[in-house]
Amino acid sequence: MGVAERKARDFQRREGEILSAALSLFGRKDWQSVTMDDIAETAEIGKGTIYKHFKSKDEVCARLVLEHSRGMLDRIEAVDRGLPPTERIGAMVRAFWNHSMGSPELLRLAEYCDFAEDTLKLSPAVAQEYESIKARINGAVAAVLQEGVSQGRFADVPVSYIHLIGWAALLGSRQLIASGQFPEVDPDHYLEFLVAFLLRGAGAGPA
Repeated sequence: MGVAERKARDFQRREGEILSAALSLFGRKDWQSVTMDDIAETAEIGKGTIYKHFKSKDEVCARLVLEHSRGMLDRIEAVDRGLPPTERIGAMVRAFWNHSMGSPELLRLAEYCDFAEDTLKLSPAVAQEYESIKARINGAVAAVLQEGVSQGRFADVPVSYIHLIGWAALLGSRQLIASGQFPEVDPDHYLEFLVAFLLRGAGAGPA
């Protein structure tokens, strides 16, 4: 391995260490008060080194969300395209739910990035990739909904209506359960109820 390759590998390793350190800090209740100094101290590196990798704390957050979103996109795009639209939407909802509920810290960061998207201090490359992944996830879901409407499996209404109410129910449920406001609700059992509820609401016909 040459010098350039070794430096590139070391750069990526250090970047991973910074992200891991940041994620551990973002698990705190006062996570929003975490500073780049805190991240540097936890990662056991100088703060100047962090700025060689990340423009700001927002960019650290966004990069963690990006890695999480890439995994979510992979799971959504892996849903069998040979399934009927109703079954594909159900599989996509389950993939989204199970992936996002796996890490409370990442769920918290994803919600922060979504709500503060217009004010995040990101480099152009990170901002572009962040938007690209969101667009691909939304596009994959919208395409299946459109197919379902065209086949008469979903209600003959604008796809954006079905898409919007579906996302609202899914994201709202995810946030409320993750926040602990409904401790009596079993997430796995609720997920199946949610899938059935969304399909009925979309006017799903026979699979």
